Amino acid sequence: MDALDSHIKAGNEIATFPAADGHTDLLRVSQDTWKLSHRTQDINRVDESKMVGVLLGALASLQPTEPDPLANLELLERVAEKGWLLSTSQLAPLLGLKSLHGAEFCRYGFVFTRGGRNGAESAWRVGKGN
Repeated sequence: MDALDSHIKAGNEIATFPAADGHTDLLRVSQDTWKLSHRTQDINRVDESKMVGVLLGALASLQPTEPDPLANLELLERVAEKGWLLSTSQLAPLLGLKSLHGAEFCRYGFVFTRGGRNGAESAWRVGKGN
């Protein structure tokens, strides 16, 4: 087997290796095993390549997408149009605030007026500014 290994490492094909003592069956089995081993390695490389692609795709889907900077304003526009009342806990994050104070304030071209209660929280009416 060492001779066969040396023969292959020298760049020769297994088929050109001279069989000793008429062991041609052993040579054929060795050749088939070597081919099978290399095919398996090729398949593994393809599978690894596919797996890397799948993993990269999965990682990309986990990356946070860039938020739409106008999404909150469009939502406030819709709230104003519909006449909905938002609670403090709903409105404050839309405005990038931790809390809301006063009876009325303006921000981003909207007027926010305290308009009653939503449960234990203040309710806010959203209107368009001038």
